[in-house]
Amino acid sequence: MSVDFFYNFLAGLGYTHPVHPIAVHVTIGLVVAALVFALLALSPRYEKYAVTARHCVTLGFIMVFPTILLGFMDWLYYYGGGWTTTFKIKVTFGLILAVLLGIAALLPAKLTYRSPAVLASYLASFLVVVVLGYYGGELVHGSASPPAEEEEEDDPDGRVSYAQIDRIMRDACVSCHAPGNDIWDLDLTTYEALMEGSKNGPIVVPGEPGESELVKRIDGTTEPQMPLGGSLSQRDKDRIIRWVEQGAEKD
Repeated sequence: MSVDFFYNFLAGLGYTHPVHPIAVHVTIGLVVAALVFALLALSPRYEKYAVTARHCVTLGFIMVFPTILLGFMDWLYYYGGGWTTTFKIKVTFGLILAVLLGIAALLPAKLTYRSPAVLASYLASFLVVVVLGYYGGELVHGSASPPAEEEEEDDPDGRVSYAQIDRIMRDACVSCHAPGNDIWDLDLTTYEALMEGSKNGPIVVPGEPGESELVKRIDGTTEPQMPLGGSLSQRDKDRIIRWVEQGAEKD
């Protein structure tokens, strides 16, 4: 993958995290600041801050482009370029934000700084940033919501079967990790494919959950935490960990 060199270089410097958040937080800060200054400028006493608001939104518009670029690079490196629903939403709203910030930066040249249209463009940009922030959180951390229905408590010393693991994979993982949509060349639809692992090697080390990439991904030890659409329940995490501890057998 062409972006590997960049991330390997950063790893050599001791930085092993996604780079998109660095730029995205700058952009978010500028959009929020633009709205705050624009609201302050509604008061005649603070009218001068309308110019500051335009400066912030202009810088935000400029920052959108490196932010999108770094997001694309993280998408390729960490997510294997998988075109999931969450990514589609992020890309769509990212493009909407770029358009809105461009409009917000140009409008004051045609209208007054305190025009309702200018303020509306700042507010719309802020709302889009909120949506992007929400889905960004879903992507990295997943949902903290508990499952709607709880099953009976497992026996912590009981044996976990592959059938139980397969149910978890089919419910939460195979929408991305299946033939035809196999992010990182990882297929989780069968036992054999699961044990084969990804293009980076095995993801299950029988008897060693702490060394298994599957476990590291579901508990968030390695970013991004999986699955993308929302964290597994603690019960499902524990089942996977116990299954690996017990040797990750098929039957």
